[in-house]
Order: sequence, then C-alpha cells, then structure tokens
Amino acid sequence: MPDITFNRFDGGLFLEGRSDQLPDNTQRRNKGLHPDSLTTMKSRNGSQLVKSLDAHSLFEFNNLRFAGATTIFFRDGVSAKTGLTGDRLRFAKMPPTLGVEDSLFVAGGGDLFKINSSGTVTQWGIDAPLTNPSAAVGVAGVLTGDYQYKITFTNTATGTRSNSNPLAASVTLSSDKADLSSIPVSSDSQVDAREIWRTVSGGTSFFLLATIADNVTTIFTDNDPDSALSGATELPLDNTPPLDAFNGCVGPHGGRMWWFNDSTLGARGRISFSPEGRAEAVEGNVDVSSDDDKINPAVSWKGVLYCFSPTTIFEVTGSGTEGIFTVNGIGGAPGTTQSFTVAETSDGIIYQGQNSIQIFNGIKSEPLNIGPIEGIFKGETLEDIIGFTGIVATVTETEYIISDTSVTLAYNLIKKTWRNVGVGTNALFYERETGSLQATVAAKIQLLENVGSVLDDATAIDVEWEIPTLAMDPDKDAVIRNIFIEADTQDETLTPTMFINEVSTTLPLLKTSSRTIRKYGILKPGNRLSLRFAGSVSKRVEIFRILYDIYIPRENNVPLQQQG
Repeated sequence: MPDITFNRFDGGLFLEGRSDQLPDNTQRRNKGLHPDSLTTMKSRNGSQLVKSLDAHSLFEFNNLRFAGATTIFFRDGVSAKTGLTGDRLRFAKMPPTLGVEDSLFVAGGGDLFKINSSGTVTQWGIDAPLTNPSAAVGVAGVLTGDYQYKITFTNTATGTRSNSNPLAASVTLSSDKADLSSIPVSSDSQVDAREIWRTVSGGTSFFLLATIADNVTTIFTDNDPDSALSGATELPLDNTPPLDAFNGCVGPHGGRMWWFNDSTLGARGRISFSPEGRAEAVEGNVDVSSDDDKINPAVSWKGVLYCFSPTTIFEVTGSGTEGIFTVNGIGGAPGTTQSFTVAETSDGIIYQGQNSIQIFNGIKSEPLNIGPIEGIFKGETLEDIIGFTGIVATVTETEYIISDTSVTLAYNLIKKTWRNVGVGTNALFYERETGSLQATVAAKIQLLENVGSVLDDATAIDVEWEIPTLAMDPDKDAVIRNIFIEADTQDETLTPTMFINEVSTTLPLLKTSSRTIRKYGILKPGNRLSLRFAGSVSKRVEIFRILYDIYIPRENNVPLQQQG
C-alpha cells in the first residue's frame, strides 16, 4: 500500500508535454500562486487601490506616482496635462542642465513635455524667438564700430535657453550708446528671462552681453566696451528643442538625453541625441536602420546604448565629447515589435521576441527558459492560456513580469520558473524605492501583490492549481483508496477536482478554519491520477501536503515513482 506525497511546489508552471511527464514540483496550472511558494501552495498577495484610472502608462518620480490614461497625464491622481494622443508614454528622469534638480521628461503623447518636482508642466525645450529686435544709435557713449545683436529666451530655474532670433539687429556707432527695442517676448510660461548677445566691433561671433530678468521688458541700452565681452559665453547654436515626433526617450546615457521612435518619414530608423548635460536640446542624430525597420526602443544597459528594431538589436558606441557615434548590428540578436516589453536586468535585457521571450546579454540573444510554456508563445492554447504575446512588462528585484493585457506571467530570475499571476494588466511599473509594483488591473491603478492585501482591491483572488499527473503501471490493478489534503483555507472554499484516467470528479469542497488534514475516500481503480484546486478567495489559503493512498493488489508495497 504505497503512499505518494506532494509537499514541494517550487518547480513553476509547466504546460508542455504529457501531464504525467512533468518535472518534479511543477504545476500544470498555477494561477494566483504566491511567488514564494516552496513547501506549500499558497495564494498570492492581493492588490491595493491607488486610483480608479484605466492607465496605459505608469511611472514614479520624487515619491509621487504618474500615469497616462486616455489623453490625460496625471500626477498623484490629479490631472496635470491634457490633449495627448492616448498612446503609451515613455519617461526619463534627468536634470535639464548640469547642477539643477531632475525633471521628469515625457514622450510619446504627441506633445513632448517635462514636469518638475513642484508639479509644474512645461514644454520640453524652449522655442527660439520668431521676431527680431531693432538697434539704433543712442546718446553719446563708448561704442565705436559696427555691432550686431541677438536675443535668446531662457528658464533660469532649469538653465535651459533657446536658440536666437533669426536675424541680427545691426547698428553703426561712433562714440555712442546702442538703443535696442522690440526685444522679443516669449509666450512660453517657463521663460523668465531674455539674454542679449553682441559682437565686438566688426566681429561676427556673438557673446553674452546682458540678461533681462523678466519676460516683459522690450528695450535696452548698451554702453559696454568690447573689453567687457572678454571671457564671456559665446552664443551656442545647438539649442533646437526636440520634435514632438520623437515618441521615445532614454537618459541619461553618456550625460545625454536620447530620442527614438521618430515618426517623421525618412527618420523612423534614426535616433537623436542632446548635447552633454543639456537634456532639452538636440545636437545631432544617428541613422541606425531604416523606415522599414524603425528603432523602438533604445535602452541604456551596462554603459552601452542598445537600439531595438523589429529585426535586429544594434549597439551604438562612440565619443561623447565629439558627438560622433557608430552603429553595429549584432548578429544573432533578433529585435522586437513589442517595445514596451523590453526591460533591463542584471543578467541581460529581456523582451518579447517572435514566438519567444528572449534575453540579450550584450553578445547574443536566446530564449529565456521558455521550454515549460513554449507553445503559448506560438499561439497554441495550453491549459487555461490561449496563446500569448506580451505587450507590457517590468522587472522587480526577483521577477520579469509580462502581460498581454489578459494574462500576466512572471518569470523568477533566481529560480528560473514561470507562474500565472492570475489577472490581466494594461500597464506595469516597478517602484524600486518602495518595492511596490504598480499595475493597471480592471481599469484601476493598483499596487499588485501588495504585502498585507488579501483582495485585488475589493475583488476576491482567483486561484487554480493543478499538480502533475501520477502515472502507474497500466498492467497493475491500482486502486486509489484515499486522498489526504493538509490545508488551511481560513474558512475560504476551494473546489478540488480529481482526474482518474482523464475522467474528472468533483470532490467535496475543501474548507478549513485552521491547518487541518482532510481525508477524501475514493475507492476507485485507475493508473493515472491528478488533482486540481480552484476558487475565488478573500483570505490567504495554503495547501501544505497532498498524499495519495494507493493499493496495488498484485504487488502490494511496491514503491511507485512519481513521474512529475
């Protein structure tokens, strides 16, 4: 009368092959299983409501939560910007210029913008003045010769400035002052000062002459000698703001902001970059691929910028100081069409590839231990999963979590096992500072698998667990006499279903108020046996041990081998 015991459950989800050939400790189904399940099967933590928003994009910045939902951008649940396209957003934290605090830069909504720590939303970059100042001879002064003037707009808080107005104002002086008028005023709320740039007598280079500390004054009198410009800042010519057609951003990398997913015809395979230390201006661009093989996304991993197209992963290297970069396509590293599944881990960059989840280690890309569930990535229906192509993903300290919005799978980076979280998610973001996992579940932003929560907001957690099939010699007349289940369901109810030779039988409900061994009398012949548990639970349920009491009349006490 051999007894077969199941008391270890850390093998993960295994959908491939016959159910009686599964590796030890795996599950045929493990929806709602806790990621720390080892010697017990227990239900996962629930979720805590953050905001009733059907968010497509999530982020955290300065201990505040940000979300894109429909065409609106939210800061801690309050609308901060409207009029976006409704597409998924990209985020980057970086100081606008060296020495100032970080801003949160946002791309992908058809209108590039930034938001500072105070919650002020402004345009990403500053547009140059469209009109030109005028210069005229003033009263007696110290200036003699031909002089030219230009104007730039600036944000003194961020240190960002615009390019100058189109045409310089010119004046010829002879021991005179210069009177400037019609100095341009900006309609951009972030502009709080204008800068005046001037040549020396007869010169062509412009140097910073003065700053008007407001966005109102339109006149200025200049009487500074040429010697006053010695050592002054020369007018930079590379403060062109990024285009709204840039739908992706990553930074800082090499001290620069980088843009990708350019929707401009002829530039879809291009990435652009800022000057070092100036995140709000475009210095140049690099053609990585082509319009037919657009770049989306680009990620910075271990000091290298990698660009993903649908066909290839490219490496971008080069000199930061000169802004000269080269591109190398990496052979054997297929790209992705699911750009929001790309996530960096310490071991590599993980992403949804074609019919696979891939991991790229900087040299090659290979499948991420998908063998146990490979068929679903090829569109097959295996158990309760009807094909799978990931759309969004994130990485926690221990798991890569990916969802097709209906099913969410988690891959344990340490144990190298898969599990079915049990809910669909439309957006995912892991907060490293808090250890919380933001997710959009059922049109609400929630902290998914939040410690201490036993419900998904106010919804019971669905669980469905199935252990491997026990196969016995078909030539032996085995009888399943009893099944013992040691469990604590905290008065929640699970429905056990027994499968003998693939014929299902619903057993009496499993409900306990404490850790208890429940005996089920079976007395049925069969040589293939498995067990499934299902329920919607509002408290933690836990199964400690499952024991099969099996009788073989012809060869009593011959040990059976659990093949799975």
